[in-house]
This record gives sequence, structure tokens and C-alpha cells, in this order.
Amino acid sequence: MGVIARWDNGDRKTLLIEFSDPWTWNDYHAMIARATEMVNQVIHTVDVIADLRNSSTVPDSDVIRNLVGGLNQMPYNVGLYVIVGLDGFEKSIATVFEKAMNSAAVVRSLDEARAYLARWRVW
Repeated sequence: MGVIARWDNGDRKTLLIEFSDPWTWNDYHAMIARATEMVNQVIHTVDVIADLRNSSTVPDSDVIRNLVGGLNQMPYNVGLYVIVGLDGFEKSIATVFEKAMNSAAVVRSLDEARAYLARWRVW
């Protein structure tokens, strides 16, 4: 339960962030600190998959401020963001980020997220 960050693959080019109910903004910010440490260990670009399939709620207070504040702390070498498992209001928020960042996508599954990244990255 909470929010965890781990490498999605052995080459440390994709960070998988998993959200599971219940979670808080403190959990989110602790994960951002951990993810930043992990990404700072490598010099290549790291893409991020945020898996929200096991999260049915987002903490109520200051959603945009918390999300943007966390994203702004990520290192320079973070590349694309792919968000898995959104619906309704959360998807509309993600669509705003997708358009604003030009480096985000919303998909339905982890396989779709990995395929999206594979199309955009030639390593």
C-alpha cells in the first residue's frame, strides 16, 4: 500500500511507480525523493511509468500543487511519462499534463506503456 518506485527493467532506463490504495501526499513526496535518488544514479535518460490501476482515489487536498511540485523535483534526465489506469476526473487531469508537458501519455495497461516507450526510444 502506498506509492513505490522501482526499476521496470535491468538496464535502469524505465522507472515504474506503483500507486496502491490507500496513499497520501506524504507517500507521494517520499516516493519522489526515492525516485530522484534512483534516477540520479544513472546518466542516461530514464522514462517513467506511473501505474495507478490499484488506486481508486487521489488525496483531496491541493492535487495540482502536489503533482506539479513532485514532478518539478525530478532530475534533468527524466524523459517521457506514461500513466496507466486512469479514468474519469483523473484522466482529465492527466490530459492537461499530457498537453502541457509534451512528454506524457495516458494508456490502459503496462504492456501498452512499454510499447509506447519502445516506439519513442531507440537505445
